[in-house]
Amino acid sequence: MAITKATASSIAPAAKGDLVVGSSTNDAAVLSVGTNDHVLTADSSTATGLKWAAAASGGGSITLITPTSTANSGGSVSTSGGAVTASSVNSVSLNGVFSSTYNNYFFTVQEIIASTNVDVYFRMRASGTDTTAADHNRAGTKVTYSAGASSVVNDNAGTFFMLGQYDATNKLSSYVHLYHPNLATDTNYYSLNPSRDASIIQGGFLNNNTQYDGITVYPSSGTLSCTIRVYGLAN
Repeated sequence: MAITKATASSIAPAAKGDLVVGSSTNDAAVLSVGTNDHVLTADSSTATGLKWAAAASGGGSITLITPTSTANSGGSVSTSGGAVTASSVNSVSLNGVFSSTYNNYFFTVQEIIASTNVDVYFRMRASGTDTTAADHNRAGTKVTYSAGASSVVNDNAGTFFMLGQYDATNKLSSYVHLYHPNLATDTNYYSLNPSRDASIIQGGFLNNNTQYDGITVYPSSGTLSCTIRVYGLAN
């Protein structure tokens, strides 16, 4: 039996996003709205021939990840469409952004504004707690804008990774590529960080086998405003 206007009108969607679809008995049926960021896909094993599912990973594809929760010290934090916006915080943390779904990730910290001239750092985070052990190792090159001179930046057995140096005037951004943060092996990173007086390219690793699921971004002093986005990279 074909779906008619009469049979379709007798089916009442119960929530925003529900769909009226044809069933295996050629009757109208309701397919409930799917999970955020899932897509509609064909599946002949279901009663309607359709289902909601996570988008299939493809070569070079990236996925914006919404944190399961956020935390902050001071100021305020809001989340919209996966973007976490912090305003005048002493620190901002994103939980539940790294999982076994992806091996590698990158995150951006955009439009960074500090209350004064400060360094900005990040730490890895597991089960709601930052790692503060002296097992952070990094090295890179800092090139100043004014003189074009370069110098080495390094920190062996530190307690944090550095993003860059920021101020209250210039809205700058940072990019960090993370390698296997949620695997039981060393977490490696590579970052590009335009700062207030120099550009810093650096990389490093955490000398432990912790499976991390989040990050914390914070200034060396004062407060910070920025927007953070985390992306999973197709394996």
